[in-house]
Amino acid sequence: MKYKYTILIILLTSFLQSYETMQIITKKGKDNSNLLTTTATVYLEQNIDDVFNTLTDFASLPKYIDYINKSEIYYKDGNLIKIKVTNKFLYIFNTVNHISNTLNRATYSFTWETDEEKNNDIGHISGGWELKRISEDRTKAIYTNTIEVPSYVPSIFNNYIAKKSMEKAISWLVDIY
Repeated sequence: MKYKYTILIILLTSFLQSYETMQIITKKGKDNSNLLTTTATVYLEQNIDDVFNTLTDFASLPKYIDYINKSEIYYKDGNLIKIKVTNKFLYIFNTVNHISNTLNRATYSFTWETDEEKNNDIGHISGGWELKRISEDRTKAIYTNTIEVPSYVPSIFNNYIAKKSMEKAISWLVDIY
């Protein structure tokens, strides 16, 4: 059942035209599922420190991302920050997911994945952000996301699912800057 919610959330996202490049790679996962890895690059007219601070201000994500009701830190140790995220689903009920984030401020990057030690309403997902300074007030942001799509979802939908999930994931940052 948790996969059905994930697929529906992804299919109901809005279209974004602000990404520069997008690449989609499909591989077979466990239980014959499809692992969709999508990478997108966007350029932001903002300094790299501000962008990194916005991305890693996990408690403030609901201010920026319309489909997140609540984001709370439940574990923090150095560069490892774990958050519990409550997402809106069709504006009717919520899903709860636990995400483990590993930050690297020196390289302006961080990775994340579902915290498998906790109960989650979605399948395994992982990804990350990598920022590059273009100039003092311009930043290149590269976002990677891997979604596990169950085998019962027809493969013809894989590119659509990957594209829509990526668009939703980066549109809020593009909107801010």
